[in-house]
Amino acid sequence: MSYPSITSQRGMKAMIRKWHHTFAANPRTADQMLFSLSRVFTFGIDEEMIEKNPCTGIDRLYTGSRKESVWTPEMIALFRAKAKPHMLLAFEMAIHTGQRQGDLLALTWKQYDGTHLSFQQGKTKKRVRVKVHSKLKTMIDALPQDKLES
Repeated sequence: MSYPSITSQRGMKAMIRKWHHTFAANPRTADQMLFSLSRVFTFGIDEEMIEKNPCTGIDRLYTGSRKESVWTPEMIALFRAKAKPHMLLAFEMAIHTGQRQGDLLALTWKQYDGTHLSFQQGKTKKRVRVKVHSKLKTMIDALPQDKLES
């Protein structure tokens, strides 16, 4: 005998929407939590445990973008022209590797082989190997080796 799943019952979407809105003070967090719940339901669908995802169609709370945080080429050029050397190195490492601040701060010489930087990302635990841009390579190669030690 088969029973209807709770995800198919009338009012389930409204309950999830209400739960989602309880976190409205932090809209990005609320949306991340909704996304996580949705992934659980998607797993249930994939495993044929449930038939529908009640999170589908629930509007997200976060509406902003980060485009105001993106540096223009002019801003980058100005920073490069005015930055002190230690700030310029940090900037070039960030812009040329795309790694998070914590991963860059933890960098040691052992992770640099002369052409690539190897990271185990702190957030995802994923191992990545990034080819070092020629401009960044020149800067790293000029450093005393104790400068990259944590």
